Amino acid sequence: MGKINEVPAPPLLSSNMINFAKSYVKLRVVDGLSVGDICKTLGVSTKTLYSWKENEAFNSYLKALEASYVTDDEIEAYNNVRRHILKLVSRENPSDKHLELFLKHFNHVVEAENRKRMDKLGINNTTSEFVSVEERKRRLLSRLGRLTNDED
Repeated sequence: MGKINEVPAPPLLSSNMINFAKSYVKLRVVDGLSVGDICKTLGVSTKTLYSWKENEAFNSYLKALEASYVTDDEIEAYNNVRRHILKLVSRENPSDKHLELFLKHFNHVVEAENRKRMDKLGINNTTSEFVSVEERKRRLLSRLGRLTNDED
C-alpha cells in the first residue's frame, strides 16, 4: 500500500482538494477506475477536477501521491524496459516503432535538449519571466551577431 499519508499537502490547497486528491489517486492507481467514474464516486464534476488540475500545486500533489504507490519491483521492471528501449534505438537502423517508444519513455531527454538549446539562445523559460522583452531581444540580437561573425 502507498505511503499516501506521508506526502505533505501544499498549504494553498483546500481540504476538499486534498481529500479528493488522496481518494482520486487510490481509486485511479489501485482500483484502476476511469476519471469519470472517480468523479461520480467522489461527487465532484469532471469540470471541477480539470479546473483543479490547472493549479500547479494540485498537480504536483497528485503526482507525489501517485509516486507514493510505486513499488521497488515496479521501478526495477520499468528500468529494465527503459534499458531495452535504449538498446533498440541504439541499433544502426531503429524502426519507427522503436523511435516512438523512445520518445514516449524518454521525453525528459528531449525536453532537456530543448532547454539547452533555449538557454544557448537566451530564451530559457526560467529566466524569461524576470527579463523584459527588450532585454531578451537585445540578448538574442547580440547572440545572432556573434553567430554571424563566427561564420565569417
